[in-house]
Parts: sequence; C-alpha cells; structure tokens
Amino acid sequence: MRKVKVKKLYEGKISLRDYIVDEAIKNKEGILVQLTAGGMIGTMYLSPEDLALKGKTSDLVLRSKWGERVYGLIDYKWKVNSTPMNLFNGGKNG
Repeated sequence: MRKVKVKKLYEGKISLRDYIVDEAIKNKEGILVQLTAGGMIGTMYLSPEDLALKGKTSDLVLRSKWGERVYGLIDYKWKVNSTPMNLFNGGKNG
C-alpha cells in the first residue's frame, strides 16, 4: 500500500499525480491518502479498483519543482473512511 500526503481539498476533491496512480494500479496496490488541509486531518483509502475508475483528469500539464518530471493530476472525491490514522505512521501511536 502506498501512502500519500495531500495538503489541499478543493470543491470536495483531492488531486493525485497521474504517475503515482498509474504505478499503484500497475502494482495492484491501494493508496492511503492523508489530508492535512486548514486544520482538517483525515485519511481515505483508495483501493486499486477505486483508482482504476480514474476520477476527473485535468488537462493541465505540470512540471516537478526538482527534476524534469512532467505529470498531470487526477481528482478523486474526498470521502473520510474508518482507516485508522496509525496506519499512516507505520502502526506507531502518536
């Protein structure tokens, strides 16, 4: 399972980089997303099946700040689920 931190929630959606989503689908892995936006903290698990549905894809092409990687964004509707927060930090509490 891949873990990703997201800092922004826009119109009830989060955006993930396309190469991260594609890699997770290829490896049949889910993604555990941690949101830390404006004091709001939560986690959401996206299964490989959820990822394959590929939410709205942006036509915007972005370039990484470091390196030459070019990527797009894929939007998913934010749904907080009951995934324990301690999964994000390797099972350690606190």
